[in-house]
This record gives sequence, structure tokens and C-alpha cells, in this order.
Amino acid sequence: MKNNLNCVSPSRLSCAAVSGSLWVLRAAFLMNFVSCTLPTWIIAAVTDLPLFQPRTVESWRRRGNLLARLSWLLWRLAFRLCFWIQIDEEGVAPLVEEAGRTHRQIVLCVNHVSYLDTPLVCTLCPWRLVTDLKVLMQRAYLRLPILGRLATDIGHIPIPFKSRHDGDFSVDRPEMARTSVKIDEHIAAGGHLIIFPEGQLNEEWQHLQQFRAGGFEIALRHDMEIWGLVIAGASDVWPAKAPLGGDPGRILCRAVLIAESATEVAAKLGGRSFCEQGRALASHVQGTMQRELDDMVLARFKAASQNSDDSASSASTPLTAPSQGGLRVRG
Repeated sequence: MKNNLNCVSPSRLSCAAVSGSLWVLRAAFLMNFVSCTLPTWIIAAVTDLPLFQPRTVESWRRRGNLLARLSWLLWRLAFRLCFWIQIDEEGVAPLVEEAGRTHRQIVLCVNHVSYLDTPLVCTLCPWRLVTDLKVLMQRAYLRLPILGRLATDIGHIPIPFKSRHDGDFSVDRPEMARTSVKIDEHIAAGGHLIIFPEGQLNEEWQHLQQFRAGGFEIALRHDMEIWGLVIAGASDVWPAKAPLGGDPGRILCRAVLIAESATEVAAKLGGRSFCEQGRALASHVQGTMQRELDDMVLARFKAASQNSDDSASSASTPLTAPSQGGLRVRG
């Protein structure tokens, strides 16, 4: 006698269980990061009230330093609480130990792969530099409800792009001139910069997009020390188009010193004009970071191959060895 009940396959039950557990992890991720961001935001909100608002440049600076250090501490705690997200920080040791040894100001170039980059880069930066590192960021991000206030009060520097469309990097020139003055003043006062030279989220993260020359012209103008911070795996935890992150994953991070002196490296690369030198330097930094990224993608591929068994490999999409541009997946 046949059973009239609809049969549910084990594979469907397994998929449902995995999907359910992912949403539990995402909810825990959201709760951890909101809980660890709110204290800093509350301090920022209270000190934005007229009664408590800083009155002098020095008091503004002290408040920004407090908020930056508190963000560093609490976001590190949030990542610790999300124990299913593994972050390999060993590759960042050179940045922590050696950044600024030339006594020049630093520009830290980061590949932009996920919305997770903001807290991740903050926590990877050396404690001694946290208060002096300011991000050159899209002005539109200042309108975000929580991070926008924090970015403003910490003192990050918005770039006045005219559009939010991918690939459109045109700026409001009069406002950009005023922003350039702020950047020059920040560096002259001993400050450092973080830039995302791709200018936008890169969904094909294995292949770096063209680096914009603007940030490197700043590095040339001030003869800065250039570092690259290469991140692989953040998009597994929080994909570029996903409304919420928190998936399990392992994030590899590697820092590399690319130029002790931006002007010396640019002189070797050639270029008649200042703009040509900026573009040549951007291309050089991109090439160096791409080689580091290729090594990291290869390491991820080897680790995945070692951990996979025959049954898993037969049921999943087959992977080929990564080419020079990164990991390839056969469709």
C-alpha cells in the first residue's frame, strides 16, 4: 500500500536546514555589530547636541580620536563574537610593525570587495595609527543613518562625486578644491590616508578594477609611504549585493609595503607630467596588489581542495587551477 503523503527528499531537508542556519548566523552577526556600534554612535549623537558639541578645533580632534579608538575596540569585539568568521591577520604584521618607519605619512590602499570592509579595515589598522588614519570616501555614505554620523564625527573625508552610478567618477570641481585643501591640511598635521582606489565595490574581486589616479597624485604631492592591504574572502561573508552579511567564511588579509617614497618610485616609472606620474604609480600599485591577490586566491584554492572529499567535489561545481588573474570557476 502506497503512502499518500508527499515525500520530501533528504537533499531538500538539508538545503532547508542550511538556509535556516545561515539566517540564524546573519541575525547574530547583525545583533553583534549593532550592539558593538551603538555605544560609539550614542557618544557621537550626544556630543552633537548644542550643549555638548565641541567648541574648539582641539576638542573636535579629541572627540574624533575617542570615537576612532572606541570603534576599533568594539568592532574587534564584534568579530570575536562572530566566531564562525575566521580572519587571518598574520599577513598584516608588516603594517602593524613597520608602517611609518620612513617618517613619512602613509597612504593605505585597499581593494573594495564588500560592505564588511569598513569595520574590517578599521580593526586591521595598527592601534598607534587609528586616530590619524582618515578614509577618502564617497560623500553619499555620510547619509547612512549610523555609519554616516560616525564617519563625520571621526573626521573621515568625503569626496564630492556627482553620481553614485558605477563607473562615473566625475566630481564637483569647486567642492573638490575645498576638499583638497582639507586633505592637504590633514596630511601636513601628521595625518595618514586610507583609499579604495577602485572607487567602487568590485563584485569580481579576484580581478582588481582599474585604480583611479587621484589618490596617488595626493601621495606624490606629499611624498607619502604607500602600503597595500589586500583582502580575500570578505565577499563570502558579505556578498557585494547582499542586504545583510554574516555567512561563515575565512578572510585572508595581507599588507605589503609598495613604496617607501612615492616620488622616488614615480620617478623610476617615468612620466612627463604630474598626472602621467600619478597614473603610472596607480598602475604600479595595482599590479603589485594583483600579484599578492593571485597568491592569496591560490592559497584559498589549495585549502579548499585539501578539505574537500570525493562526494563533495562530485556534487559541487568543479574548480580549475587559478590563472594569473585569479580563481576560475567552470560553469
